[in-house]
Amino acid sequence: MWGYLTASLFIVYVEIQGQAIDWCSKELSCGNEKNTMCLYKDEKNIEDCTNIVTSTSVYTRTQMLNMHNEYRDKLAGGGVTKWPKAANMRQISYDCILEDVALRWAKQCKSAHDTCRRVPEFKDVGQNRNLAGTKGKEFPEGVKGCFKGWTEEELVHVANPDAIVDKFAGGNGKYYHLSQGQAIDWCSKELSCGNEKNTMCLYKDEKNIEDCTNIVTSTSVYTRTQMLNMHNEYRDKLAGGGVTKWPKAANMRQISYDCILEDVALRWAKQCKSAHDTCRRVPEFKDVGQNRNLAGTKGKEFPEGVKGCFKGWTEEELVHVANPDAIVDKFAGGNGKYYHLSQVVWHETFKIGCAEIHTYKKKFNTVIVFCNYGPMGNWLDSKMYSKGEPASQCPSGTTKSKKYPNLCASPDDDKTQNFSCINTTGGGTVV
Repeated sequence: MWGYLTASLFIVYVEIQGQAIDWCSKELSCGNEKNTMCLYKDEKNIEDCTNIVTSTSVYTRTQMLNMHNEYRDKLAGGGVTKWPKAANMRQISYDCILEDVALRWAKQCKSAHDTCRRVPEFKDVGQNRNLAGTKGKEFPEGVKGCFKGWTEEELVHVANPDAIVDKFAGGNGKYYHLSQGQAIDWCSKELSCGNEKNTMCLYKDEKNIEDCTNIVTSTSVYTRTQMLNMHNEYRDKLAGGGVTKWPKAANMRQISYDCILEDVALRWAKQCKSAHDTCRRVPEFKDVGQNRNLAGTKGKEFPEGVKGCFKGWTEEELVHVANPDAIVDKFAGGNGKYYHLSQVVWHETFKIGCAEIHTYKKKFNTVIVFCNYGPMGNWLDSKMYSKGEPASQCPSGTTKSKKYPNLCASPDDDKTQNFSCINTTGGGTVV
């Protein structure tokens, strides 16, 4: 859990209850990833955050612990509408070592999760987080405000509590704070591709690698929203007959955003390769498609990322399709000349997750974008989509979209999307 938690005064060793903890030891590292307490300093000013002050207190600790136990007790007793009673729900106690690690990461002032928060008692440590700001003189509400966001505000995203209680599904990160979810075992047989390990198992969360330095994640709520909207708007346009020479589509799905697909795309983007990874499987999709783009400049500003690459995937590839009618009925590939375009409009694909990074590569300010698609398109000799009046042959479980009238949407597609992508891998150790 995210906390508003106490300061420790040492970078590598912390004296807690009379015991020095070697945070840089192999036991407290996560494979090749060092522990947060080993990697990071006790910051007071960092990047765009100044005057960092610890506001954790006996009051905030007591309040956070009580809210957790009261909510767990309420749910376990059947007091949360539609949720089944719990026969084995544990009472929670407070742990100062967990707090120390949470505080060290909080003081880095990042809007993301740390990757190795292991402690002597627990190999796998979950995490919830919250950030709020105001231009007023007073600070926003901390502990109480974030707990409401983690519980009441996430309940609306759980359509079938019974189902996820029996088999936790993740919900694309929409209720990970509420569930304080499970870690995904990326090195498992199920998420490997034969003898090929998953990207999330094989590769680290790099900051510098080969000829790429200062790798920074530039993915944001804005880039996610923009990329999703561009995909759906283009699919809607094509399905409605708005792309010259292309037939209308009768069964084109509306796409929704998936944070787990984004996680895998980001891990590969941070390897700074000008190629595709070979095993990007996720729990929901065995076969995952991918589009990619890289652009660099010697100017001070980074090139346009999301918007620029989408134009390249669509408008710039249209010229390579001589006979749209033919490839819609039987996808031929075109020697890869329009693979990006075909994946963008593949009718069966209904989820996307995209990552954008900025890096300094070979003296160029470089932006790299990867989008992962579930399920994958671009199957040779298969239909790209069925020709016909828009949304006239919607797949089972979908109907004509309210937002995009030429597309087919599931009930969840028309709901407000969650673009925060917090804790999508469940907070466990990923190496």
